[in-house]
Amino acid sequence: MRSSVFSRCHHCLRLSPSALCAECAALVPRPQYACQRCAIPLAENMPLCGACQNQPPVFDHARTAALYAPPASQWISALKFHHQLSVARLMAEALRAPLMSLVPEVSDAALLAVPLHQRRLRQRGFNQSYEIVRQLAALSGIRCLHHGLIRHRPTARQTTLSKAQRVKNVRGAFSVNRQNWPPQVIIVDDVITTGNTINECARILKKAGVQRVDALAFARA
Repeated sequence: MRSSVFSRCHHCLRLSPSALCAECAALVPRPQYACQRCAIPLAENMPLCGACQNQPPVFDHARTAALYAPPASQWISALKFHHQLSVARLMAEALRAPLMSLVPEVSDAALLAVPLHQRRLRQRGFNQSYEIVRQLAALSGIRCLHHGLIRHRPTARQTTLSKAQRVKNVRGAFSVNRQNWPPQVIIVDDVITTGNTINECARILKKAGVQRVDALAFARA
């Protein structure tokens, strides 16, 4: 097991060789079953949820490490709104195994953070998704494509919108910022809420010639 730069557990502050000690890692809420396509929690063991059976997303597969519930939701808030950048390492460690389950060949894959609009980036001072990607790249050996996508239009928060509004909100909000793409791109975000943002990113990437686009997020709502 690769040692972490952390000397104490992020949650309980006890000495730990990783970002979370074994006891606190056991507190992370995880679904018993999840859709293999979009990672939404399921009540029973089924390969696909009803929505993915009826209309599969553009991205090929999604994987997450936790449910969006305490303490995972609290860690996301700490990273995003309280500038606790050390939490990104915690999330990356939790996502390493789900990431590697998506990657048949490391040399053919690349990580890509969901971009923020410049206005939001100036307000926050950093992109929380890129902080996770940066740590994941170091842990996995998979390269990071920084600025591969650009969010050139600000969008409203998806949770405040109806299903139809969510799709329209992100439609055309992203564009590619490079010509040469690897065969597989894994889009990384802190949380998947509706899936529409990552789906739009995947649509743009496949239009640009990427063969396989997968999604990875620390938590799933």
